[in-house]
Amino acid sequence: MSFSFELTKTAQQAQQASQVLLDIGAQGRSQLLQQLAIRVAQYKDDILDANTLDLEASREMAVPSLMLDWLRLTPERVQSVAQMLQAIATQPDPLQQGTSIACSNQNAQCCYAQSMPLGVIGLVYESFPDLGAIATGLCIKAGNALLLKGGAESSHSNRMIANIIYDVLDQTEGQPNCVHLLPADQSDVTRELLTLRSHIKLLIPYGRPGLIQRVIKNATVPVLQTAISNCYLYCSDSAATDIASHMIIDSYQSEPDAVNAIEKLIFHKSCSTASITKLIATLQKADYRIKIAPELRSQFTQFPVAQTEEWSHPLLNFSVLLKPVNDISEAIVWINQHSSGHSNCISTSSYQEGRLFEKNVMSDMVYINTSPKFERHPQCGEVALGIARHSRGWGGGPIGFRQLTYRKLITHG
Repeated sequence: MSFSFELTKTAQQAQQASQVLLDIGAQGRSQLLQQLAIRVAQYKDDILDANTLDLEASREMAVPSLMLDWLRLTPERVQSVAQMLQAIATQPDPLQQGTSIACSNQNAQCCYAQSMPLGVIGLVYESFPDLGAIATGLCIKAGNALLLKGGAESSHSNRMIANIIYDVLDQTEGQPNCVHLLPADQSDVTRELLTLRSHIKLLIPYGRPGLIQRVIKNATVPVLQTAISNCYLYCSDSAATDIASHMIIDSYQSEPDAVNAIEKLIFHKSCSTASITKLIATLQKADYRIKIAPELRSQFTQFPVAQTEEWSHPLLNFSVLLKPVNDISEAIVWINQHSSGHSNCISTSSYQEGRLFEKNVMSDMVYINTSPKFERHPQCGEVALGIARHSRGWGGGPIGFRQLTYRKLITHG
């Protein structure tokens, strides 16, 4: 395939800029991000004005309501971006993390693993204009350059945020070429981006399942597979269903995207009809749509039966599917076959059941009697871009410095 000269040149510049980011050191990168946090807060009104243009154009183009929710910025959401950038700036330097390891070389005096930046990372995303700024913060802190490929629906917002980033890079020690916003209206740029292995070390797709699958299918560059929703909850016969209903409702409270939304509830067949009816009533009161497995038709005739494919795909429409199982082992088998595999949950009063579930369910994160609600800026822990699935050698879980660096093994004689 013959690559566009401009894209290849841009990627080369980014690759060179990543080395400059490494050279300015941890303090230089942190100061850069502190300035970026200040600028985002200062230009909040300009960002919101640009976002209004995107929203107006998207409504005229009949963009789906889900994407409009992801696209819509608020003063609080922009302020949260500034706070996240400030938090990233003050976090420990991820490149200072060295780990001693056993030496396989008999002549070696010491061996250790040093965290290093990947180089150039590409973010392919739709809606979510704030992700460009958050990804910039995480990448710069870890010494990486970043290529941003946003959607046409958020082009004004993305451009305004990119201009703020460019201004900060121009006026600080940062290398101006370490962040590039690629054209939103050129699909050939996306195709080239997915296969530019010579310069890009990792691609992160973020958005609807269709976008993520297209990137995975067409990319020759390594892909960090992100996931949104299609999380399962198993409710044991020993559990109180009010805990299960709280876990479901709270899992949807992360804004703007319910990354860890529980869309599928599997419950032990011994759970009483009265308790399940109460749980359903709680969910309906909170405006959730209910669908059932075929084996529940005789008990709950008022609800539609879920289609087979719905058990394996994100619904993203405030629906909850219900299914009874004979025991926890059957629940685990079903979850392993149908969930997205990034976050799954259990509600139980049995310690043994909790241990069995966490050991055998194929999931990057497991939640026991607690909500899986996702927060990009948690009170404790690092800022995260989203949630990744363990795949192709890349670790799953919150997308932070761990996925944006690699370990270089160093041996001293």
